[in-house]
Amino acid sequence: MSKPGLPILSNYRSLAYPHQRPPEAITEGAWLIPFWGEMSDRLHDKGVLIAQRNRRQSSHDCAAKNLQNSARAEHSPVVHTIRTSLKVEVHANPCTIHCFSLYAATPQLLSIMTRPIPDGKRAQQGAPKSVFITGASSGLGRQMAIEFSRRGYQLALTARRLGVLQELQTELAASGGGPVFVAALDVTDEVAVARVLAQARTELGSLDIVVANAGIGHHGTIGKLPFDRVRDTINTNVVGFMATVDAAMHHFKEQGHGHLVGISSVAAFRGMPAGGAYGASKAAVTTYLESLRAETHNSPIIVTTLSPGFIDTPINRGAKSRPFVIGVERGGKLLVDLIERQVEHATVPRWPWSVVARLMAVLPTSVIAKLR
Repeated sequence: MSKPGLPILSNYRSLAYPHQRPPEAITEGAWLIPFWGEMSDRLHDKGVLIAQRNRRQSSHDCAAKNLQNSARAEHSPVVHTIRTSLKVEVHANPCTIHCFSLYAATPQLLSIMTRPIPDGKRAQQGAPKSVFITGASSGLGRQMAIEFSRRGYQLALTARRLGVLQELQTELAASGGGPVFVAALDVTDEVAVARVLAQARTELGSLDIVVANAGIGHHGTIGKLPFDRVRDTINTNVVGFMATVDAAMHHFKEQGHGHLVGISSVAAFRGMPAGGAYGASKAAVTTYLESLRAETHNSPIIVTTLSPGFIDTPINRGAKSRPFVIGVERGGKLLVDLIERQVEHATVPRWPWSVVARLMAVLPTSVIAKLR
């Protein structure tokens, strides 16, 4: 790794979590960075490719070699990392997280990290300025609108309750936000969806991001939950979602670029007792976006699926249990952070739901049946 004489960055605690200790593998001149995307994103923004290897390997694997070859072709520097894990305590529960890398703190790396991102690179990455959100009158939709406004975006906000949207419009204007277009919209009316999206595009000049967020959640066991509520859930969460995506895709293809964001749920990972209709609707969202992602591969259209866990909003406040619940302000910030990073698919927050969701998918039915 590093050699004597290179800069020693020992202030790793400010970059990780205060209660975490570095693994024994750390040596003088090494820099510990949480490998949750921030470091690799910042380096990639500045034209750097990341080559990884397991700390037990004596040579780089095939993927790292391919990355090196790509770097040579692109004339980009490569930063080699050693993937590792460490024991930490999260809310007093010991666990192991495989999410850290060791970066050699070479002068080249330090120079790269302090180098500003060129304007041309920013333009290439998109830096969207306008966003269209359905279901923006409450919950995650409202909070995302507030967060996008704080970051200088132009907004097109839609929901069935126009009066509530107008109140939000006034609130955002008072806080110094950019232009805000609002319109009443029932996403189950596909004609209205296409019309309102076209109006928003005319009003703002373009739409860089469309967030298909509108959704409802009725819970109850199959056969007992009134079927009109099942129908409403499917019509809003599936038909309305698909209508929004369809209208957005027509716009993006005409415009030549765009970013489609669909709000799914960790409920899509496994059917739960009393959650059949809602879970099935969110599984449809995830699968539909998987198809769209394949159809738009290698095109200027980006597709993002976000699967929130329990975030404190009206849709889940009546639940008997809300494990790992987080506040709506934090949830909105995490969602917008992930949208700006243009991720393909992520749980929100990533920890612990990225692990819990995978565990849910493999638990035996006998265990799932007890989670009523």
